[in-house]
Amino acid sequence: MTAVSGLVTTYLQLLLARMGVAVGEAGCTPPAHSVLSDYYPPVRRPAAIAIYSLGVPLGTVVGFMVGGWVAQYYGWRSAFLVLGLPGLAVALLLRLTVREPVRGLADGVDASATNRPPFWDVIRSLTRSRQFRHLALATGLLGFQGYAGGAWIPTLLFRKHGMSLGEIGTAFAILSLIAGITGSVLGGWLGAKLAGGDRRWLAWIPAAAMLVATPFWLVGLYAGNKYLALFGFFVPTIAENVYFGPVNSLLQELAGVRARAVASASFLLCTNLIGLGGGPLITGWLSDLLGGSLVDNALRTALLVAPASCLWSAFHYWRAGASITPHRLTQLGAVG
Repeated sequence: MTAVSGLVTTYLQLLLARMGVAVGEAGCTPPAHSVLSDYYPPVRRPAAIAIYSLGVPLGTVVGFMVGGWVAQYYGWRSAFLVLGLPGLAVALLLRLTVREPVRGLADGVDASATNRPPFWDVIRSLTRSRQFRHLALATGLLGFQGYAGGAWIPTLLFRKHGMSLGEIGTAFAILSLIAGITGSVLGGWLGAKLAGGDRRWLAWIPAAAMLVATPFWLVGLYAGNKYLALFGFFVPTIAENVYFGPVNSLLQELAGVRARAVASASFLLCTNLIGLGGGPLITGWLSDLLGGSLVDNALRTALLVAPASCLWSAFHYWRAGASITPHRLTQLGAVG
């Protein structure tokens, strides 16, 4: 669908092609988490999922850099083709080399013959789970501050520090790469290090990361120069990538062997509705609302929702961890 985006001739065709890209992306992670959970035991699962999640910052940087240069010299259609067609080769490689694991392999059970629980039974069990509700809300709030920053920090840097669009693009590419890799690796390493003896750390690690991120948001927002501002925004970017390994590993344990993909998909739906759906929209709305009284400081003030959401996120991660038995997770009743 990415490659098809370079062949369109009407707005409707482009809209449908981009919807196709979204469907493909959304359909990737839930089964990927399920497969990884069958390959890797709980003690190694946070690191495995964290490494898988490195595809986000690495892909973002490659997309910006390759897509930008190809579009500049050969046009935007070529950029879509160059970025999209290699995916067909990767899909073929995946099909030929990755073997479907036995369900429950890494947990020491063979659940292949076990009946898959009905979809709505899984959904009901998820909504009744206190741990799932806290994890979904916490990660949605984490995404809220991340997407709000991604949408509006460039505008703030342009207005307050006079950075050019080229400077902002380059800074964000480097920031996303370094912070994304650092956060994912750190979260996976800490999850493997701390959670082996106490599973609560899988929720408390991102809670701590959100607490650390909060004051640095204020540094970035009120910095007197662009370098200090970028440093301030750099630390929260690390923090928002820490959760990938620990939280998704915790979710896979919580769901049970035969409901992992559905649990992951439901989790992503909840978190994206809160984070991607709310972060940029509410921040922009607040900036417009405050524009009459605060004028030049409206956007900066509106972005204070980001550190506030960090604190709120940390609270729910803490609650999720507090509801877990230290050495054993209680799986969802209908799907465990």
